[in-house]
Amino acid sequence: MDKRNAAAGRDWLDIVTRPTLAAFAAAFSIEPELTASVLGASICGAVRVRAFFVATRAMYGRIAFTRETRVHDRSILEWEGSYRGMPIEGVTILERDAAGAIARIRLFHLPYEQLVAFADDLAARLANHSNPTGT
Repeated sequence: MDKRNAAAGRDWLDIVTRPTLAAFAAAFSIEPELTASVLGASICGAVRVRAFFVATRAMYGRIAFTRETRVHDRSILEWEGSYRGMPIEGVTILERDAAGAIARIRLFHLPYEQLVAFADDLAARLANHSNPTGT
């Protein structure tokens, strides 16, 4: 990892690993929206967004943020990792509202074959997710 970006994604990782829904939701606007290349449709609300990240954290063999860029109300996080033993990478874009809360998340995965496999696995996990708050 590039030493200039040793702290890339640290704040975001802190948010997605918070132990309670209340602590997680505190980082977001009232109705955050998540759009992802591995989802068929956007999801809204802290409960559903948290369920997505609880599921995806369990899916990666490893994940590391390699670069973070901040421009005005956006943070752009580049990442790489593994899924089912194969390389996967992507970009996470966080958009903040006027108060600084995260209002929108856009998440992109590649390569295509990994995106499709990840999306199928994620859909099954979310469909079977009996406790969306993860608490």
